[in-house]
Amino acid sequence: MRRETVVNSLECKYTPEQMAEIAKKLSGAVAELESVAAEKKTSDSVYNGRIKKIEEEIGTLAKSYNRGYEMQEITCDIRYDDPAPGQKSVYRVDTKELVSTKEMTFEEKQEELQFNLPQPTDEEISAVMDSTTKDLLAKEVEEMEARGELPPEPRITEVPPEDPPEAA
Repeated sequence: MRRETVVNSLECKYTPEQMAEIAKKLSGAVAELESVAAEKKTSDSVYNGRIKKIEEEIGTLAKSYNRGYEMQEITCDIRYDDPAPGQKSVYRVDTKELVSTKEMTFEEKQEELQFNLPQPTDEEISAVMDSTTKDLLAKEVEEMEARGELPPEPRITEVPPEDPPEAA
């Protein structure tokens, strides 16, 4: 009889010790997979946040580029009766550039007259007010006398002085 030796793949049952070893390795691999997946999730959220921020910046810059300008608060001078009477012009203070020209409103056309009159002091105002008040009161008293509406003059009687308190 002739013999030949070959190698075949055959089913070999694990021993309980081998099964325990494989189970231990399997649970370690599952734990490692969960850890790496969690790291990836964290990393993805960080990267997604960065990507979103950059995409927003790109959107803002693209809009700015397409518009060709941005709105800013700029100090402006208004010049009345410029370039012609009844019109007003608005000029940028920083560049002296003409921004707009419009018709003046009715109120804007009512220019206030500028007189160089001296301003009265508080004492002068008080003196005028006091004399005006006295004049008005005197006139009112005269009118009441003419109509007979004044009450009778009060009588003043002398009050005897009090005795000084006795010293104790």
